[in-house]
Amino acid sequence: MYYIGIDGGGTKTSFKIFDEQENCIDSVLKPTCHLLQVSSRQATQLLKEGVNELIEKLPKEEDILIGIGLAGYGKDKFLRNEIEKVCQQAFHPYEFYVFNDVSIALEGSLNGQDGILVVAGTGSIALSKKNEEYMRTGGWGYMLGDEGSAYWIAKEVFRHYTLQIDGRAERTQLVHIVKNKLELEEEYDLISYMASKIKNDRQEIANHAIILNELILIKDPVAFEILDALASQLSLLINTLGKNFKKNINVSYIGGVFNLGEELFKRLRAKLSTHISLVEPIYSPEIGAIIKAKINYSRED
Repeated sequence: MYYIGIDGGGTKTSFKIFDEQENCIDSVLKPTCHLLQVSSRQATQLLKEGVNELIEKLPKEEDILIGIGLAGYGKDKFLRNEIEKVCQQAFHPYEFYVFNDVSIALEGSLNGQDGILVVAGTGSIALSKKNEEYMRTGGWGYMLGDEGSAYWIAKEVFRHYTLQIDGRAERTQLVHIVKNKLELEEEYDLISYMASKIKNDRQEIANHAIILNELILIKDPVAFEILDALASQLSLLINTLGKNFKKNINVSYIGGVFNLGEELFKRLRAKLSTHISLVEPIYSPEIGAIIKAKINYSRED
């Protein structure tokens, strides 16, 4: 039997196929299939294409088990039903199991053990597993939350820019870097840049989080102010879930925000409750999807 693990987030959809020993044979990357961003028809076609591209490279027809984690597959009953319909159409006649994208990331990062996963990419959320029960914090979306996400970081950078431009805060190199990065002719052109050029698009705004890296490199004081606030936001997500654990537990992480590296990690570790340890992810979300699919498959045998 071969196993296909799929991680379908709000930005992209990653497909990987594994053999019996969980060796990755091939992979495919597609755009998002999130039903809040694309139509059911588009999502079905994308998922079908991704799976077929992997299967057609196999030497002969084999049994296939698919595990998929999808953004939006949660407590919203209507959205759950729509996602399940899409998967049935996309994966027929293969056996498949669908989960939430964060749950497969948690499963992979801690290799199925109880603990916590914090996600900080375009958005942010934390999920814990204890005795097969899941709890979450965050994940409210950019209009209501997403604190500690790339979107949040970019908005913080722009907020500090506005404070410095009109004299509410002392000017640093941040103003110069933002103006150059966005190619602004005048300081107040940020308003039209946001409204007209990138049209307040969530993903476009989140892409500007990379400015924080430049501020860190030149040791701009605002960079460390934002890093401290970032660590506070992420630790709040984690520590809230950590209250449900009496023993020492691990928390792992996933998402582009963590590319900030040790400057973030050392601040985050300092703010975690004493019984929570920050650990590197063990496996990818695609492996997590396979782990969960195998468990469900074995229960039905």
